[in-house]
Amino acid sequence: MPHLNDYDQYPSFEEFEIIIQDYLKNLSSKKRDKALIDRNRYVMILQVLKDPRNTAISTAQFRFWVKKMFQLHAKQVVCHDGKPVATREEIYGILVHAHREAHHGGRDKTSALVRRRYSWIPKELIARFVRHCPFCIARRN
Repeated sequence: MPHLNDYDQYPSFEEFEIIIQDYLKNLSSKKRDKALIDRNRYVMILQVLKDPRNTAISTAQFRFWVKKMFQLHAKQVVCHDGKPVATREEIYGILVHAHREAHHGGRDKTSALVRRRYSWIPKELIARFVRHCPFCIARRN
């Protein structure tokens, strides 16, 4: 994780929340629901994967989606395409870390580092994070 004095080189957590809200607002309601996975939904996904025959968990449609999209690794980690699913609550820290590791590289460099380790972080969200980076904005001007 970045040092505390590094955080002024990145969009603030509050700015990122606005970025997320704007991103979600521009999606169709059908896509909006599953675009980001919050902690509560992650726990429900985990329950379905641990007990796939339990019909008391959510809806049949949700359970079908979970079984189609996710796998359980190491008993407690929900994965998609073999990589851990990032929850909405984790995304900000992941993006700051990756953008820092990319030395404030652009969307593609930051995205490549994110995708190497995590899934379920939309490329458009990464692009918006990089576009709002104060260090990168200052460097471009």
